[in-house]
This record gives sequence, structure tokens and C-alpha cells, in this order.
Amino acid sequence: MRIVFVALANAPSLQRYAAYTANELSARHEVHVVTTRFADPSLLAPGVHHHPLGVTRTPRLEAQTGNLFALGAIVRLLGRLKPDVIHYTCAHPWNLVLARLSRARHVFTIHDVIPHPNEPVTRVVAWYNRAVFGGLAHHVVLHGEAHLTVLREQGYDLSRFSYVPLGEVLPPSRQEPLPQAKRVLFIGRIVPYKGLEVLLRAAPLVVRDHPDAVFVIAGGGDLSPYRPLFGDLPLEFHNRFIPEAEMAGYFYNARLVVL
Repeated sequence: MRIVFVALANAPSLQRYAAYTANELSARHEVHVVTTRFADPSLLAPGVHHHPLGVTRTPRLEAQTGNLFALGAIVRLLGRLKPDVIHYTCAHPWNLVLARLSRARHVFTIHDVIPHPNEPVTRVVAWYNRAVFGGLAHHVVLHGEAHLTVLREQGYDLSRFSYVPLGEVLPPSRQEPLPQAKRVLFIGRIVPYKGLEVLLRAAPLVVRDHPDAVFVIAGGGDLSPYRPLFGDLPLEFHNRFIPEAEMAGYFYNARLVVL
């Protein structure tokens, strides 16, 4: 079987997801992966064919998201390959176009059945999901059992949906003692749905029983809405995008990670 993975969003986690899935299937099938030019090709196994045709530089919508030259290159590639299956591993507007132009079987991974609230792309993701769920996809892969409940309540036929537990990626082996400092880590984008205000409201209760606790807030975004909750809490800020190369250090130095 010839399978093409389309992974046009340039988030490291999403590129890793596509690469690891493609690597596993390459032992039994002919596998191609279409990514942006900025994806890391070292993630792919030797037997996977890599096509860096997209031009999206960031995980978010940007001007280059609508690059018609990149879309044309992908359409021509699919025309040459004539794949049996195309698996779209992350949301991107071009996926909807490609799925209508190709006669292959179309599989979509949907990571957020309910779009993140109060974000600039919330309505776009909702529109994308409706198109996929409404019949564009031959099959949809989900990574949360609760997603099936949501879709059942919305009246969808669940025969086209599969819940697949998300695998784990193990970090490099490091034998380090548990940090003595009681560092509580919140890491990720500072956006409303992440719930940073919940942590900040709970922090005084933690400090009451653990006065040596320190709360580490690491990630890019606007902290100004949360400033009234800072008070005299023991907070440590790293208010910037955290590259993947630095993430392991944050996790190894934390006694507790909060989500």
C-alpha cells in the first residue's frame, strides 16, 4: 500500500507525531511524508520518502499558509504518486482542498474535536472540523475517548471514527536525583484555555502548607490579565517561547508539573 502523510503545520510536536507514525508503517508499506521546508528530516526513518513542499514557518495561521505555489506542488506530487491512503495528521486549510482533488482514501487525525476557546483560529478550526466530520474523511482518528462521546451527542455516525491512545515519547536517559526544591512547573502557551488563573488561585493554598514551593511559569503569551493574582506568590517567569531543546531541563528540574 502507498500511504502519504500530510503534515503542513510546523509545530515540533505535530511533526514528531507524523514522523513516528510514518516510521512505524514504513516497515510494511511505501510511505511518503509531506511537510513544510522547516521540518526536521532527521526524525524520519531511512525508508520514508520526505517531500518538504510546504512553506509554513509557524504552527499558527500566517500569510504563507495560503501559498498557492506550495499547494500546486503538493497536488502535482499526489498526482504522480496516486496514493491509496492520504493521512492528514494536523489541521491545515489545504487538507480540505487536497481531499477533494484526490481519489485516495482520506484519513484525518483530529486533535481538538472541540476547538480551543477564545483564540483567533477558534472559528476556523470549528469550520475545518465540520467539513471533516461531515463526510470529507473516510475515517477519523481521535486521541481521546471523551471525543467519541462529544461526537455521539452531536449525532455523528461513529463507524467512521476510531479512538487510538496517544503513544509516549521517552526522553533521553538521564540518571538525575529528584530536585530538592519544590518547583511546580506550568509550561506552554499563555492563553485563556490553559487555565493559568486556576493555578494562581490555588497557589496560596499550596504555599500555606509548603512555604518553600516555587511556581515556574514558562511559555510565551500575555501575562497582564493574570497580574492581579500574583500578589506575593513565589513565582519564577520565563515568558517566552520555550524551544524543544530546553524543555527537558524544565521538566527534570520540577517536582511537579501542572496542566
